Amino acid sequence: MSLYKRSVYVTGLSSDSTSTDIESLFAQFGTVETVLIPIDQHSGKRKNVAYVVFTEAKATAVDDASVQTGLSLDSKKLTVTKPGDEHEFVLQSLMSKADSELKAQSSLPEQIEGMDVNQLRALLGQVQRQLIQVSVQASAQAESKQTVHISIPPFSGDDAKGEITYRQWTYDVRCLINDGHSLAAIRHAIRRSLRGTAAEILPKLGERISIDTILDKFDVIFGNVLTSEQLYQQFDSSNKDMGSLWLLGVVGWNSLSIS
Repeated sequence: MSLYKRSVYVTGLSSDSTSTDIESLFAQFGTVETVLIPIDQHSGKRKNVAYVVFTEAKATAVDDASVQTGLSLDSKKLTVTKPGDEHEFVLQSLMSKADSELKAQSSLPEQIEGMDVNQLRALLGQVQRQLIQVSVQASAQAESKQTVHISIPPFSGDDAKGEITYRQWTYDVRCLINDGHSLAAIRHAIRRSLRGTAAEILPKLGERISIDTILDKFDVIFGNVLTSEQLYQQFDSSNKDMGSLWLLGVVGWNSLSIS
């Protein structure tokens, strides 16, 4: 199950709010697996946003938390929403960072035995610098992955000359997904590729619609639509069939007349 489907995105946090504070606040909606707080790659400081990941993909936990409008923490009013699929890569990166931090912390007891106060302070400073470096690298990787420029050939659904077919367009989209590009970058490429009718339909589907839903909706609209060339071929084939039936009828009538 994707992380974003069992998470909520919290904004408006105070810089004084800890992950423990956030976890305690959201524990009323379900069991919290972890709280992920992104780090700004330029300043090295934490951002005032967080992802709260619940242990189970229960719709009640995420839904109950995301509809709250009066939540506050450390005198700050919070905004809680459901993250879209474009957040999945960031969540995966932050989760990987959290696992690295946990491993680093678990090895500390073995290192601190026999150390004096100054040595402990030096070790603590080293660990903090390492954690900040890991956080910055994870955030940088997430942002760079999201900003990779990808493109899809134009498609309108209007049978325009020089444009690819709907089948080829969906194939290109799914290839980008399988190649591991961020969903945000793919969604941006989809918007840039659409022309004509397809471009007019997309905004009507909503701003937060997932790529899978876009493909499902477009399948209904464009998936079984025949091109003008295909329609002509079917029409021509139908005319030939009708001509054959007419000829058989004439031959049959003449045979009856002769007999």
